[in-house]
Amino acid sequence: MLVVCEFADGGLAAVSAELLSRARPLADELGGSVAALIAGDGLDRAIEDAATFGADLELVADDPRLNTGLAADCTDLEIADWTRRGHTYKRFLHQVRPAMGSSVLATCVCPETRPQMASVLPGVFSSAPAPRNAHVESVAVDLLPDDLVVTVIDREVQHSDTKLSDAPIVVAGGAGCSADNWHLVEELAAPLGGRVAASRAAVEAGRSERALQVGQIGTTVKPDLYVACGVSGAFQHVIGMRPAKTVVAMNRDPDATIFQFAHYGVVGDVADTLPRQIVALRSP
Repeated sequence: MLVVCEFADGGLAAVSAELLSRARPLADELGGSVAALIAGDGLDRAIEDAATFGADLELVADDPRLNTGLAADCTDLEIADWTRRGHTYKRFLHQVRPAMGSSVLATCVCPETRPQMASVLPGVFSSAPAPRNAHVESVAVDLLPDDLVVTVIDREVQHSDTKLSDAPIVVAGGAGCSADNWHLVEELAAPLGGRVAASRAAVEAGRSERALQVGQIGTTVKPDLYVACGVSGAFQHVIGMRPAKTVVAMNRDPDATIFQFAHYGVVGDVADTLPRQIVALRSP
């Protein structure tokens, strides 16, 4: 299995570590190996990282042009058979991704061309070390000035105390939260020690900044506790919070989709339920 890795800040990007961690057991199931393709300059730390997260072979080279299909923004990867018109294709990559406006999950397959390629949203998989004594193979790079079609002029990074994707507790507000009561989402997050997040509807309504949006078009989170306040449970949002270990949902609609994914649910308007929760958490 080939993982095209992203190089960032002198090492392997977190999403690449997650992909290698998922590729490792898939390759073991097939009785094969994991290769990591890493492109960039000064890759010593990235090479070490790739070996730490399960790469057997590392190809250090410029990104080649591959004549094959690519399924983007996948939420899962599996090895399985696929049958079409009486012919069964054995043990190849099933690439699961949202489709039709994120209303359904589609499984993409690439039965005839190779390599089989997929890109994955950050945070979908958990990174799990699987150390190997990786063989590092350098590949000659011969670039002409005309090959460099993109020039990085400047890079600005804004840091926060805790990345939303790494927060152990996330409190998200949705369309059920108005401008008048959005502060309740923030007040609930404070005693929990959690990060505030938002659904796409809340962001588009101006309740929160887009950097705090959870979902397919946003951040994927995997906290120990995810509290959804007035979130309806649109599929594109659920994709971003599905890895959460425990989900608590509060919504005035008892048939809201979010309750299908919640471990605990409270039926009620956030304007009524949130103040009670805040008082309870602040009580000694």
